[in-house]
Amino acid sequence: MRRLGGSAAAFNRSFFIFLESARRRLPPDAAGVAILGVPPTDPTLYLASYHLAPLPVLVAPEAIPPRWVLAVYGPVRPPGWRLLAEIQGGALLVPGP
Repeated sequence: MRRLGGSAAAFNRSFFIFLESARRRLPPDAAGVAILGVPPTDPTLYLASYHLAPLPVLVAPEAIPPRWVLAVYGPVRPPGWRLLAEIQGGALLVPGP
């Protein structure tokens, strides 16, 4: 977490901690990461894309591609998703009952 003090995470340090927690718990077969619970702004997308590379990232997508993990920032858990892991600031979810 040495980059926590850097300017890239300055706009939302708790989101940076969430991303780091998500990165450490992602399954090795994840095809990408969709993120809900944050506004789809350029700084959010850039920070998430950089930190979760080489996986592709979508922020607040209308649809989530197959084999992607859903990273939810905050307490809301959408229906139709199964808990993969509670992480700092949110949760990782996968499709399922």
